Amino acid sequence: MGNTVHTDQNGLYANEHRDTFLRILDLTAYKNHQRATMIKNKGATEMVRLMAADNGSAVWPASHAYHNWYAPSFLLIDSHIIGESANLGDHFSPGDETTAMRSLPNDRANYDIYGVEVYEGRVHVTDTYLELFVPNYGVFPDRAVAAFGRHRSFPFYTNNVDNAVRNVSLDVASQPLFFEDPGMRENGNAVDYAAGYASVMLNDLDGSLTPTGQPATIVAAHDFILPGQIAALPGYVLAPPDWNAYVISPSDLRYGQVIVRWCDTSLPLECSAYTGGVLTPSKDWTQEKQGSGWFGLVEGMEILDATDGDLVQADHSPDGLHTRLGANLIAGGDYVVDLWANDSPVTLLDAAAGDLADIEAMEIHYRFAPAGTATTLSVPVPREPREVYLLYGDDPSVALLPTTNMSPTAPTANDQWRYELADSRVGLYLEPAAERESVVILMGFR
Repeated sequence: MGNTVHTDQNGLYANEHRDTFLRILDLTAYKNHQRATMIKNKGATEMVRLMAADNGSAVWPASHAYHNWYAPSFLLIDSHIIGESANLGDHFSPGDETTAMRSLPNDRANYDIYGVEVYEGRVHVTDTYLELFVPNYGVFPDRAVAAFGRHRSFPFYTNNVDNAVRNVSLDVASQPLFFEDPGMRENGNAVDYAAGYASVMLNDLDGSLTPTGQPATIVAAHDFILPGQIAALPGYVLAPPDWNAYVISPSDLRYGQVIVRWCDTSLPLECSAYTGGVLTPSKDWTQEKQGSGWFGLVEGMEILDATDGDLVQADHSPDGLHTRLGANLIAGGDYVVDLWANDSPVTLLDAAAGDLADIEAMEIHYRFAPAGTATTLSVPVPREPREVYLLYGDDPSVALLPTTNMSPTAPTANDQWRYELADSRVGLYLEPAAERESVVILMGFR
């Protein structure tokens, strides 16, 4: 088998998809070449009493909602997941697979084996037992085997900062977690890391997964998400030998997520941010697959940590088919955003030179962050905004129009922004008043 897949009758990109509730009970899935379950639901999904064994990975809780205003959720509860059982079955594995005596035929020797792939979100795993996730580095030195791991196929997607586990248990031999190195893309830029690799994280709410036995946040071993602070943090910081990740006290650092979205009308389909010529806040501000983005020009985005100069890249596809990108970051930090057009090597788009002239509207989302953590952001824009809206929470009908353009100094409140004519950038101040509240700045340039 390949995958057990669900996508609801409304279609993956339909508005109704966000309201879908899916419950899967007592599913048994084994001997799948790749994923036993691949769930794509922008609404809420519950999987109860899953029994899975000998799969490439057992659970891939995707949603295709990372870039949208949706708030998908996936709950795995009361389940049992086995990585590699003693049941070899009909053993037709070629080459190295036969040498390793694996029960699962697989033509790709480096295909990772995970119980749960940490991806998008919000993902929550509870009351679940995972066993027999034992790496065989002698035969497969590059194959990750772990109960929890970062989904590798989409390195540009980061994940929900609230992804979490509670009351999970493993056998002694199993590898609990592995986050692979956030390696360089093949573009000649030695510090050019994909956001999904560099800013992946998983919260252990009760200490049942981490070696400390204490609640913790598990983050990628990358400077962007833990910039130069490993030795300076007052709480514990642990790097388990085989996890390739850091386990930190949740009181030490907390995280948020920035999403940048854009659209233009240089293509036949009009920028859907405008309704009747008026910039309109909407949950359906842009539609995927409709051509309302800037196709073929913006291939990716970089977020620079202004504190220490470290860089994370939130690149997507080489044809620029998506119009929104982002990454997790430390709440309360200072960051600079750049867009780029080519990836071999990376070529930044120069806003001051007019490279962004066709962009007619932009949205900046700051979400999932703790209350009172002010994050500043500098974003390239085509010209000074004609309209700027401030939105809170998930209700786009509630919008404020910031009127203050703080030209002399940097902004110090959500309703203030600063346009820098010399380099055509806007400085923003993003601070949620409530825990994990969305703060959205919508700018129109037409």
